[in-house]
Amino acid sequence: MDAEKGTPGGPQETSAEGLQTLLGTIEVVTFTNAETLYSVLRVRPEDGQVLPPDGLFRPARITAVGRTPGPEVGQRVRITGRWEEHPSHGRQFSFEALEPLAPIDTEGLVIYLSSPTFHGIGPTIAQRIVDRLGTNALELIREDPTCLKGIRGLRPETADALRQTVQSSLAAHQTLSWLRSLGLGPGQSARIHAALGEATEDTIKDDPYQLARLVDGIGFATADRIALEMEFSTEDPRRLAAGLLHTLRNSADSGHTFLAEPALLDAAASVLALEDCTAALRAELVALRASEEVVIEGENEEGRREALSHLLPFQRSDFIGPPMISLPRPEAACSPPRKILTSSASQSKLPGLVLWSPTTSPAWIPLEAISSWDVGSPNQKR
Repeated sequence: MDAEKGTPGGPQETSAEGLQTLLGTIEVVTFTNAETLYSVLRVRPEDGQVLPPDGLFRPARITAVGRTPGPEVGQRVRITGRWEEHPSHGRQFSFEALEPLAPIDTEGLVIYLSSPTFHGIGPTIAQRIVDRLGTNALELIREDPTCLKGIRGLRPETADALRQTVQSSLAAHQTLSWLRSLGLGPGQSARIHAALGEATEDTIKDDPYQLARLVDGIGFATADRIALEMEFSTEDPRRLAAGLLHTLRNSADSGHTFLAEPALLDAAASVLALEDCTAALRAELVALRASEEVVIEGENEEGRREALSHLLPFQRSDFIGPPMISLPRPEAACSPPRKILTSSASQSKLPGLVLWSPTTSPAWIPLEAISSWDVGSPNQKR
């Protein structure tokens, strides 16, 4: 919840792109999807908001649709978007941004505190809290652990849960607002906050390139844009390391588990749009090897072969066959498609393939067995 209260019924803003800003309170969450963040809300506009007429009358509620994490009944919001006419559902406000605001009156506070967000707080107890603390109830709950003592019907464990929810809700909304200020969309912001939690802002300020390593759906380009806007140098060691890792990931995604060092350095320099940076890149590559994020696996005529550490060959106690190369992905990564990988273990001379997917155990299959398959037979056991 943002500390900013806004101005009830104040002048509305309309951007050069035709976007309109409305203030209101969420009364019904008709639909919300935790993964896509797509939400359908019924919002009660505040007095003074300019709305298209609903027949002869000003509508008491509007339908607002868009992407936002965790919309809450009773939450006062500022929404920015434009009016659209849906062929089935009629006029609705399609928002591009939703900013939570603090309630500004006792009625709004009672509705918010008695919403499903706060377990064990019904309308009666919510009214008693507001009667005791006034319109600054949320600020007092956050800052004064004793302010809820003595309220009739409010158990100590419920009061503790209420205070924790108010505090975490404020921190989350402030973090999400900060992420949006970096030019990130609501979906990206929600994923980053889910991955990094309370450490989100500190982590990004210290090293924006961690986003590409830790958060699903955030790549080097996005992290690099944020870093450069935060005035990181184009030759910052963190940027060079991120460029090397990005190059190796792209190579692995293209089926090349290993990349010769000269080719890696050249490709990374191209990604980073830098010249005469071979020495600096090589120094960062040494550091990545030391931290075991990058490993060397042999050498050929093109030079030492570099790979990401999670692409290392490994053996399983329940696996029959020679050691193999597999692609276990980081926890934050999307599930990759099913892959067939060639076995490259030097300990065995048996040629074969490794069949692997994110949901099944790896299986090594000798080439001679594969050559005996009857591809035309639908009953052939694969």
